[in-house]
Amino acid sequence: MAEKINKKDYPLVLLKAVQKMHEDVRAFVEENISVVEITRETDFEIDITDVDTESNFKFLISNPKYANQNVSILVVYSPESIESTAPRRFNIIDKSLLEHLTYWVKLVRSYDNIRTTKEEKVLREYEEEFFDKFEIIDEDADVKPYNLEIQLAFDKFLTHTIKVLEEDKEENQPLIDEATDFKENLTKLTKKETIRRLSKLFAKVRQKSLSLVNKIFEEAKKEGLKRLIGGGFDSIGGLLESVI
Repeated sequence: MAEKINKKDYPLVLLKAVQKMHEDVRAFVEENISVVEITRETDFEIDITDVDTESNFKFLISNPKYANQNVSILVVYSPESIESTAPRRFNIIDKSLLEHLTYWVKLVRSYDNIRTTKEEKVLREYEEEFFDKFEIIDEDADVKPYNLEIQLAFDKFLTHTIKVLEEDKEENQPLIDEATDFKENLTKLTKKETIRRLSKLFAKVRQKSLSLVNKIFEEAKKEGLKRLIGGGFDSIGGLLESVI
């Protein structure tokens, strides 16, 4: 964990620029939540990654400095272009950060739009179907996490999901890894990020087997998770009940 800075060791102009940087980046990421997510955020650092758990694409922001009436930021991102997946490392002026971030997200989105197989296309459609069913109406869904009770409900549900998947560990290992990573990062996710991760997991399980979806969700209903999580989970419940 990065050591917390003493803000009074830094020029106010730098701190204001950094504050705006955080606000702008969070807003941009939330607008592109289906593609990227913030995986680490400290006073002077932001790590943004591809939501695809099999991807190594990253956009790292760090080391803000004030000099000559400008704030500079160190940026490292990969892929660097359509021709190379290698990382690019350079310093930029803070005002151009969103321009570079937009370019990088377009690259990641372009990769996501490549569908070499029918299975990939179907998986994406399943994910969007699940995500749309939640219809998150909370105004703070982009910035706030679920409360403790709901996080515990998700934790319990994911623990059960992993247990079911481990009945055929060799066949389901990628799903186990994804569910485990989701469980371990629950407390770091906003409501919207949580639902996006859940939608991805449900989509992959559904593509694997409808009987597996049924087995996972039946236990969730027995444990009252649907009641605890509320509206969005009721929508997912209705969807699952319509396909199993």
